[in-house]
Amino acid sequence: MLFKLKRKTKNKEKEIKLPAALSLIEPSETLLTNYQQQLHQIRSIIGISDKHYSFIYKLMFNSYAEFVQKLPSKNAKFETMLDEGIHNALLSAKKTRGILLPPNGAEKDLIDKQDVWTFAIISGGLLSNIGDLTYSEVMIHDKKLSSIGLWKKTDGKMDGYAYQYKKMKTNSEFKYSVIPFYVQKILPNDAFNWLINEQDLFSMYFNALIGYENVLSSLISTKIKQKQKSELEEVKPSEEIKPSEEIPPPPLPSTKTIKIEIENEEDLLSILDSEPEPINDYGKKFLDWLKKYLKTNIQYNNSRALIHVVEEGLLLVSPKIFNKFLNELTEKIKLNHVQNRFYKLQITLEKKDKTNIFIYQILDKKGLKKGTIKGLVIPNEQITKHFSNDFPEKNKFLKLKK
Repeated sequence: MLFKLKRKTKNKEKEIKLPAALSLIEPSETLLTNYQQQLHQIRSIIGISDKHYSFIYKLMFNSYAEFVQKLPSKNAKFETMLDEGIHNALLSAKKTRGILLPPNGAEKDLIDKQDVWTFAIISGGLLSNIGDLTYSEVMIHDKKLSSIGLWKKTDGKMDGYAYQYKKMKTNSEFKYSVIPFYVQKILPNDAFNWLINEQDLFSMYFNALIGYENVLSSLISTKIKQKQKSELEEVKPSEEIKPSEEIPPPPLPSTKTIKIEIENEEDLLSILDSEPEPINDYGKKFLDWLKKYLKTNIQYNNSRALIHVVEEGLLLVSPKIFNKFLNELTEKIKLNHVQNRFYKLQITLEKKDKTNIFIYQILDKKGLKKGTIKGLVIPNEQITKHFSNDFPEKNKFLKLKK
C-alpha cells in the first residue's frame, strides 16, 4: 500500500519591507525606549509616588509619543518632535527645582497647588512644540501599504500600520487655534480636569502654549505681574476657586522644595538663563567618536585618508568622515543633523560668510595642481584643547584654496 506524504507548510508571515518614504506606526513602549534615562530624571525631580506618576505623567508621555511618532522637528537642534518634547519636559522639570510653586503664593496654596503647578510646567514643556503638527500632512497606510486616508489629528493618535510625512504650509492663526484640541487628545482626562479646576492656572497655561512661550517663565512672570498689580492697587485677593465636586483632582502629595523668593522678572531670568544640552546631542557624540577614532591605527595624509594634517589644523574630509560615524550607529540619524550639531560646538574654523567648508588644492610632487578636497578644519588651538594625540607632519601636498 502506498501512502502519500503531505508536506508540512509553515504559516509564517512575510516580513513587510517599508519603502523609504514610509515609517512604521509604533507603540509608546518602542518609541520611548531611548528616553528612559531622561524620563527617570523627570520622575526623580517630581518626587511623587509611583502610583501617581503612572496615573498622570506616564500616561501623558506614552500618549505624546504615540501622537507625534517620529515626525521631524522644525527645530534644527532636534531630529524628531519626540526628541524636542522630551528635552523640553526635562528642562522644565530641572528648572522647577528650588522654586516654591505657585510663586509668591499663600501658605495654603503652596501646600495644595504645588503639584498641579509642577505638572503644568512639565507638561507645558513637553507640549511646547505641538502646534508644529499643523505643518505636516500625514497619509496613513494599512498592512498592504495601501493608503487609507489622511491623519485627522484632532481625532487622536494615528490609526494604521505606517505613515508618510509631507510638509505643508499653514497660517499662525490656524496653528494656534488647534493647539487646545491636540492638548486635550494627549493629556489624560484626569490630568486635563485637574488643570481645569485651577482656572487662573489653566488660562495662563494655554496662553503660554498658544503664544509659543516658555511655559515656566510665562507662568511665573504672569504670577509676579499679578502680585505687583494687586499690591499697587491694594485690591483684596479674590475668593479661592474651589475644585468641582464632580471632578475631584488627583490627591497628589506635595513635593519637597527649597524656598526661593522671586520678587521680579530679573530674578526669574537668572534662574532660567542656563539650558542643558539637548538629549542625544549627536554633535558631542561625533566628537567623542572622533577622539576614539584618532587613537586607532588610522592613516593620515594619503589619498584614502579621512584626516589630513594641514597648516591650519586638522582637515576632516566631509561628508565622508560623518558617513563613517553614521555607519557605526545602530539608530538611523540624518547626515545634516549630525553636521549641524557638530557645527554648534564651535570648534571648527569659520569663513567670513559664516560657512565652514574649506577647499584644499591637491598638488603633485612638482607642485602642479591635481584636484581638490574639501572638509571641515579644526584649528590648532582647538586640537590642543580636545585631542591628546601626536599627529604626523603636515601634508605638504595640500594647500588651502583662496
